[in-house]
Amino acid sequence: MTIAFLPETPPATETSTPPVPVPPADSTAERVLEDRFVAAVNALFDEADAHKSAATLVDVLAWALARMILRVDSPWGAGDVMRRVGNYVCALQERNAAQREAEDASKEGRAPH
Repeated sequence: MTIAFLPETPPATETSTPPVPVPPADSTAERVLEDRFVAAVNALFDEADAHKSAATLVDVLAWALARMILRVDSPWGAGDVMRRVGNYVCALQERNAAQREAEDASKEGRAPH
């Protein structure tokens, strides 16, 4: 599964819930579901950010993850979910570090590594 990363900060000009994406004709059912889920979570993220209620959203998402872990009903279910979360956190940190490095290099007039 490839996740279209959630934006770390929503665009300042975006105030309405984004429309549900229309899947291309060649999409699989799983891809269509993934696109819908990402759009729904992005909308929730934007709303939480706009209302400065990230803690509430985190609590709701944690509850939802706990429910999904129980549905997996395997000894490795929780570990798999936490591994995925950890992988996404690491990927986001690496992306942010690369972006900061590129911005710093640009300010200093040099090419980024």
